[in-house]
Amino acid sequence: MIDGYQELWQAVLLQIVTDALMPDHRATGPEALERRRSRDILTRGGAHFNRICAFAGVDPTAVKDAFRLGKCRVTPGHTCAAKRVYQRDSQAKAKAWRSEGRTTREIAALLDLSPETVRKYVRT
Repeated sequence: MIDGYQELWQAVLLQIVTDALMPDHRATGPEALERRRSRDILTRGGAHFNRICAFAGVDPTAVKDAFRLGKCRVTPGHTCAAKRVYQRDSQAKAKAWRSEGRTTREIAALLDLSPETVRKYVRT
């Protein structure tokens, strides 16, 4: 399960992506500055960006690549590429650990997920 701390940092990352994807016609004044800063963060990365991603539980390189390739989208359900990458990474780890003979409960504890989520990841 995701704790409140990780959820907070995912919200911070989501806001960076949202600001970076702001359409040109909406980016005026302070919004334009936030858009430039967010785009700079997503293209250059750096220690602060890496720390935000680590706290959010996502791979910073995957987030930057998704943004660079135009695959980073924010939808009304607040799904962004960073969250999907985190889920794919967790799914891959769950499958690998399952093949090593670890139990669902062990995998859930290692990934900080519910056993139900681990079962779903292993099935797909």
